[in-house]
Amino acid sequence: ERDRIKALEKGESRPDITVTELRAALRKERQYSRGLVGDLATLKSIAVASTLEAEVHEEGRINCLMRRVDGLQKEKGRIIVELEREEEMLTNTLQKKLNQVRREKAELQKQIQREHELKVKLESISNASTAGT
Repeated sequence: ERDRIKALEKGESRPDITVTELRAALRKERQYSRGLVGDLATLKSIAVASTLEAEVHEEGRINCLMRRVDGLQKEKGRIIVELEREEEMLTNTLQKKLNQVRREKAELQKQIQREHELKVKLESISNASTAGT
C-alpha cells in the first residue's frame, strides 16, 4: 500500500500533468477507497459474526459446566444423606451391642455376688460344723 501511494504521489508531482489526468487519478482513488470501505464493512461483519459465534459457543460451554456442577452438587447431597444414614445405623448397632454388654456385665456381677454369698454361707456352715465337733 505504501508503494502504491508513493507511485501516485510521484505521478501527481509531475510538472506536465493535466487536469484530466488528475481527475482520472481522483476517480480511480475514489473507486479504490469505496472498495476499501466495502472490504472494511465485510471484515467488520465477519468480526461481529465471529464474536457472536464465540459468545454462543462459550455460553454453551458455561451452561454445560453449570449442569455438571449442579449434577455434582446433587450427587454430593445424595452421598451426604447416605453417609448420615450409615452413620446412624452404625451408631444404633453399636448402642445395641453396648447395651447387651452392659446387661451381660450386670448378670455376671449378680452371679459373682450370688456365688460369693453362697461361699460365705458354706464357709460359715463349715466353720459351725467344725466348731461343734
